[in-house]
Amino acid sequence: MARVMKQTTIWLLLLVMACSAWAQNVYQPYSREVQDLRYLYSLARLSFPETSFPLSRRDLQRRALQLAELPQAAALASDIDAYLEQLDYNDEDITVSAALDFYLEAFSYNIDIDNYDDFSEKVREIDPFAVLRLGYTHDALGSLFIRGDAFAEYNNSGYTNYPSYRERRPFSAEYNFVREGYAQYFFGPLETVFGRQNVHIGPAPRTSLYVSHEVPFLDALRVKLPLGPLTMTMIWATMENRQTIEERRADNNGLDKLERELYDWGQNIILNSIHRFEWDFGRLRAAIGGRTIIVRQMNEFHLADLFPVFSRHNANIVPNNLSVMVDLSYAAAAGLETYVLFGFDDMDAEMIGYGDDAIPTIGAYVAGAVYQQRRRGVRFIADAEIGTTHDLWGNFDDEERLSRAIYRMDLVGPHRAMPLTSPYGPGAFWAHLGGQVETDAGFSSALRLLLLDQNSEVDLYSTPYNGASRGGKRATSFRTEVELRYQLAGRTYATLSPSVIFDDDGADWRISIGVGTGIAGSSRVGSYRP
Repeated sequence: MARVMKQTTIWLLLLVMACSAWAQNVYQPYSREVQDLRYLYSLARLSFPETSFPLSRRDLQRRALQLAELPQAAALASDIDAYLEQLDYNDEDITVSAALDFYLEAFSYNIDIDNYDDFSEKVREIDPFAVLRLGYTHDALGSLFIRGDAFAEYNNSGYTNYPSYRERRPFSAEYNFVREGYAQYFFGPLETVFGRQNVHIGPAPRTSLYVSHEVPFLDALRVKLPLGPLTMTMIWATMENRQTIEERRADNNGLDKLERELYDWGQNIILNSIHRFEWDFGRLRAAIGGRTIIVRQMNEFHLADLFPVFSRHNANIVPNNLSVMVDLSYAAAAGLETYVLFGFDDMDAEMIGYGDDAIPTIGAYVAGAVYQQRRRGVRFIADAEIGTTHDLWGNFDDEERLSRAIYRMDLVGPHRAMPLTSPYGPGAFWAHLGGQVETDAGFSSALRLLLLDQNSEVDLYSTPYNGASRGGKRATSFRTEVELRYQLAGRTYATLSPSVIFDDDGADWRISIGVGTGIAGSSRVGSYRP
């Protein structure tokens, strides 16, 4: 026993002393590399032109070089050079990288579990206990990447993705242990990614009406093609078809008895297709796109589904749950970028005198701003956002229930679900205010405030499409959360995070303290200059 303890102690010390050597190859909206480049664009009073995430290192390199050539950025030449040097884009070397990170967290809480049984919130709050990353990368050609996360929830809900014992299956591990696994390749300016990846589309840091980075992952083919100021993004994804806790509750309560035999759980394929076109006008950036969810009898598929404009508007191949989105971002001042998002799941054409079905305009609307500032080794980021969704946002005709905008996860044990196309589902209004301060000395702090007001009688699982549940009782909550983090050395850090939620049932609170560390390394295994 003493020998085991000694070996464990030595191993942990090696982890604590290890320095960072992991070369990240894709970047989300919250990544430091993205935030720094977005800040440089805002200083030049230009909107950040990239809003289809994740971004490759090649994307960031290209956009930084483009910024350097603009007259608006003449005074930022030294800052852009420093950014490019830190980005360390390499169009010659082929590297293999590996990283293993651990995060231990202890909780104390007073939470009503019935009110806390929201899988969306749990996904946002839970950090993985262990993360393994393996990559094979050439910045100018593409990469192979895989990431596995081990999760555990520390309250009575018992959510975990650890391997578990099941009858006749002594080692039952779920596929969702692998959170990312993809092959990426560049055909000239065209980027193609095939596999499992975290995806976010739009200028808002957290919210998206297509799919946000808060959704754990999509299994998809993603294609992005920049042509001058125009960037086109296409995604074809398949999603899990498993009845979840939320849908079983709807059935048990007698709220939804419209499931059709041809749409059996585990049988039909759910296809999520996204296409988007965005144009960089300099200070203004504009985009329009569509998202459709398709489930057809006996998995009927049409070649025209790969060409969505033709499929939905000319051939009218049905059924499909089509939503149209428009988003704009505008560089209002140095360091300040504003944005708006509009989504329409259906539109009442009676307003323009055109005869239409008796379906209301089903919309979602978001507006916000991000402000960044850097002063003497201190970084400051503030963001504010308000948003609202119609009571039928994400729903669809009851006869095509699986076409609703639901993200399901196939877990060991009960399957769970969360909204796919908005952070809080239908019938919601939210107002968010956040601020983050980070110093070069390794200390950072963040404050997040959230006011959430929801129609308690609508959801994605049981709401009748005729709008009978509209005008239901509203449920209002207010949440405040503080997160403190200190970088001790290398990859080792400590965190402290208290939060309080106020609602009609009173106040719930939670406080956590954690420590993380890890080891990482990369090695050059060859070279190729395209």
